[in-house]
Amino acid sequence: MQSTIVGTIFVFFGVIAFATGLLNWQALLDPARNYTFINALGPVGKRVFFCLLGLFLWGVGVAFLLGALRLGSDR
Repeated sequence: MQSTIVGTIFVFFGVIAFATGLLNWQALLDPARNYTFINALGPVGKRVFFCLLGLFLWGVGVAFLLGALRLGSDR
C-alpha cells in the first residue's frame, strides 16, 4: 500500500517536472526560485534538466507501482 502511494507521488511530480521543461512554465523555471547550479545551465539547459528530472522521477514512480522497488514494510 505504501509503495503504491509513493509511486503515485513520484509519477505525479515526474509528470509536472517534465511538463515544466517541455512547456517552459515560467512559474517553476523562474531563476529566483532555483538554485545557482541550475541557473548556470542557461535557459535551454534548465529546460533539459527539468525534462530529465521528470523522466527520472516518473521512472522511479513506475518502478514503485510495478513492484520493482518497495518500502521497508512491504518486503
